[in-house]
Amino acid sequence: MGQSLSSFSRDDDTTTASVKQQELSDEDIQAERRRLEYKIVSHDVVKQAARDPSCYWVDVRSEEEVINRKIGYVSTDKRWVYAPCHDDACPILQVTAENMIPEKNAQIIVYCSSGRRAAIAKETLEGKGYTNVINAGGLVDVFYPRKRK
Repeated sequence: MGQSLSSFSRDDDTTTASVKQQELSDEDIQAERRRLEYKIVSHDVVKQAARDPSCYWVDVRSEEEVINRKIGYVSTDKRWVYAPCHDDACPILQVTAENMIPEKNAQIIVYCSSGRRAAIAKETLEGKGYTNVINAGGLVDVFYPRKRK
């Protein structure tokens, strides 16, 4: 606990992540590495995207995860798609994305438990021509973002 992370940054067109010379817990460091590796956008970017009334929320968690977690299916006033992914592929999105999300330019927010499968889902959707997809990370990242000191 209390490690120093001297330089850990990524710049892209959706978010900027930068942590410099601050005391972080091991959990904070692990979360930051995961966010950078899976290109998870900030909570503020997710909130901004969610304001779009035509936004789609895409849950790629397994059925077991949905059933066994305290947070089950997400009930929103937005359009919600359930398309479970595996660690290496998103077969449902690969086959039926166009039926579930007909607008290729719609704002799409993908999430799972950690952000890993959401990253695969994002890549899958972008490969099918979707232009406005963000990885919100894990469900906890979406609804219970960590506050940094």
